[in-house]
Amino acid sequence: MFSIHTHTPPTHTRLQFFGLREREVELCKELAQRGFIAIAPDTYGGQTTGFVPRAISLVLPAVIQGRWDQHLRAVDSAVAFALVKFWKRHSALA
Repeated sequence: MFSIHTHTPPTHTRLQFFGLREREVELCKELAQRGFIAIAPDTYGGQTTGFVPRAISLVLPAVIQGRWDQHLRAVDSAVAFALVKFWKRHSALA
C-alpha cells in the first residue's frame, strides 16, 4: 500500500453486491469521522440481501438493460459533489 500526500482527504466508496446494508453505512460513518470522504450509494433502491441468487437478481436487470453505467455515473457524481463541498468548506476556513 502507498499513499499520496495531497490536500484532499482520501475518498472511499463502497459498492456492495448485496445492496446497501447497515454494515456499509456504519463503516462509511466511521471512515468519515477519521477524515475520509466516504460514500455508500444505494444502487438497488433500498433492496438488500445476504443470499447470492437474490443479489444476482438485483444486479442482473441493470446489466442486461445496459443501465449499470448509470449507477457508476451516480457514484462519480456523488464523489465529485463531496469533493466540491470539501473544498468550499476548507477554502472558507482559510
